[in-house]
Amino acid sequence: MQIWDLTAGKIAGSIAGHKGGISALDFHPNEFLLASGAADGCVKFWDLETFKQVSSTEADSRAPIVGASFTPDGRALLVATKDKLRVSLCTLFTIAPACLSNRFCICF
Repeated sequence: MQIWDLTAGKIAGSIAGHKGGISALDFHPNEFLLASGAADGCVKFWDLETFKQVSSTEADSRAPIVGASFTPDGRALLVATKDKLRVSLCTLFTIAPACLSNRFCICF
């Protein structure tokens, strides 16, 4: 996945680490932090200043991630997984704060 700097109009960095296709992304509302979820059942947190993974966790069921969304205050990430043909599990991950910017976008 490539991170673009929209101000400069060029690629700012790359992120790699999931074993399955990425199916969910969300930017932290107040920090330089991106959450990604994938078919491998893992949620990864990325520092958007260094483009390095800062944390990783697995959903309870290890089922593919189908959605991820930070709460409006940014204190937690809600993750939905797919079990068979329906969304069957939502897990709330609590996270610690980091920094802020909205000048990045994701392309994959």
